[in-house]
Amino acid sequence: VIYRVFENGLVLANPSREPYTFDLQSLTPGRSYRRIQATSRQDVKNNNGQGVGSKLTLAERDALFLIRTQ
Repeated sequence: VIYRVFENGLVLANPSREPYTFDLQSLTPGRSYRRIQATSRQDVKNNNGQGVGSKLTLAERDALFLIRTQ
């Protein structure tokens, strides 16, 4: 798995064939994130604008963009 921390967000990717749980508190201590808000033509289930907890599981061969919150 891979991740990349940006000033205003975080990208998580799981290219493996198994689900993987990211520990966001270990990766970026003291930061919190929310999902991006999708438009009607995008994946509104996963990109629903909601906050995420300290752990997040990605399915196999999936990725997620998160926005940093205050």
